[in-house]
Amino acid sequence: MPRKQHIGVALAFWAAAPACITSCKEEPPIASGRVDPSPLQTGASTLVGKGSQPARDFAGEFESLRALPIDGRGAKLLALYRDWGSRSGEVAIEHAIAHGSALASASLREALHGWHLAAPEAARGYVSTEPNRRRARQLGIAYALVLPTEERRAELALALGDPEVRAAVLSQAVARWAASPRPGDGLRWLARQDGMRDGDRGLLADATGDLVRIWARRDPGAASGSLIDLPPGELRDAAAGALAIAVAADEPGAARSWAESIASAERRASVLAIVDKVDAANPSPAP
Repeated sequence: MPRKQHIGVALAFWAAAPACITSCKEEPPIASGRVDPSPLQTGASTLVGKGSQPARDFAGEFESLRALPIDGRGAKLLALYRDWGSRSGEVAIEHAIAHGSALASASLREALHGWHLAAPEAARGYVSTEPNRRRARQLGIAYALVLPTEERRAELALALGDPEVRAAVLSQAVARWAASPRPGDGLRWLARQDGMRDGDRGLLADATGDLVRIWARRDPGAASGSLIDLPPGELRDAAAGALAIAVAADEPGAARSWAESIASAERRASVLAIVDKVDAANPSPAP
């Protein structure tokens, strides 16, 4: 059996990895109760002016656009939500949520984008203080996509309160970093955080392993070279374990060497067991 064949046991090892490593399945947003929904039904709070600009009836414009054919309204609705968010962020977000549709997640993102452009601190504060876990995750993922760099997205993740939400948003940033031309930037950023955020070490170690695992599938040589500069510790162990499993099918000797370099006895034994199973399932061709 060729060594490049995917091994079920190796994949099973990663089944517990945080969601959204390679993609995020968006769920319909849910209302939070932070804005009184009754004005959204009447349209009273959707008449928004800014400075010397005349008030706009965003809810009325939304209804007019919704009457258009499906293929002619999507981009216009998203532009509307971005403008609305820049004028009245909370109301635009709640309207996007209350009128969920196939464009619900994109509408939410555009409302947040508009708010971020107009008042970034207010938008970030709103997202980071959402008490409902499911909604906080949706807001966090949507807002992260508004930010211009993976570093900014990762910083947002660590500023969020709920551990599961932080993991989901950080996973999104890590996956994008790993697929970028400069995944080493992500690895170095994670290593810098390790020295400053002791309470986040487990989260950072998981993210480091995820980044190296995805990177090694694309360029194992570059991924392995990046580990040289990592200081000993939990993040380095996570990276070495991820690399060992990623290359086990093709390079069992190198995989075993990386596994044996793990300082944690428990993690080392676990990774070695996976490497051995992969190697046993992919015997070398007879000479």
